Amino acid sequence: MRRFWGGICFFALFSCLGFAQERDKPRANYFFFAAPGVRHDTGSSTVGIGGGAEGYVYRGLGFGFDAGGINTSSNTGVRNWSGMLSLNCILNFNPAYESKFSPFVIGGLTLIPSFDVSSGYNFGGGVQYWFQKHIALRVEFRDHVLTGVHSHHYPQGRIGISLRR
Repeated sequence: MRRFWGGICFFALFSCLGFAQERDKPRANYFFFAAPGVRHDTGSSTVGIGGGAEGYVYRGLGFGFDAGGINTSSNTGVRNWSGMLSLNCILNFNPAYESKFSPFVIGGLTLIPSFDVSSGYNFGGGVQYWFQKHIALRVEFRDHVLTGVHSHHYPQGRIGISLRR
């Protein structure tokens, strides 16, 4: 029984030391954005706002989500707000604290529950400029594609801030 608890303590100690050695790589980003765009099928303008988080699991590879709202106009010209949720995979090409520029690509699933076609996918990319160690300007392009009988494209240019631990 002593060997069992000794082994548990040994692995707990060395796993904590392993985490301490990777202090130069961020583990998470949080971001907030404004996103002007266009509704592809009608050509009308859209405006989105929101925020999200990303967690890195191996080097620059991570998972994240973002949630917010999108303001679109229907075929009748009426503007309305809808919620939007995206679950994504991200690949950050330069995730170290020392780097000022951090380009990334992103893609995943999109859900906009109030539309006739509510689910689809998204893809895009961008760059984060870290003007301080924990605060960055985030600029990205994202295209949300809702699939089904009536598919819709919602390309967005996003600008916002990122915060990291």
